[in-house]
Amino acid sequence: MADPSFPVSPEHFYHIHNDKGVLTGTTVLGRVKLFHVKEDVIDDSLLVDTAKLQPVSRLGGITYARTTTAYEVSNQAPQLTPLAGVTH
Repeated sequence: MADPSFPVSPEHFYHIHNDKGVLTGTTVLGRVKLFHVKEDVIDDSLLVDTAKLQPVSRLGGITYARTTTAYEVSNQAPQLTPLAGVTH
């Protein structure tokens, strides 16, 4: 990527080894301290316009995907209804 709109620099790398000591993967965990976003990907409400950002995700191995549709999912816990005859 020659000129990213939303550059990120990871902070920590963790290498994962199997039970035989063979490196099988790398996990990158990072804490975002500051980020810069190009003005041309900011919409009128000062949010990042994902259509202009054109994010790419890694699905696994050498497979990547471009995110073209976004939707929201509630993160609230569902209301649970006690079952008849069941006590805690």
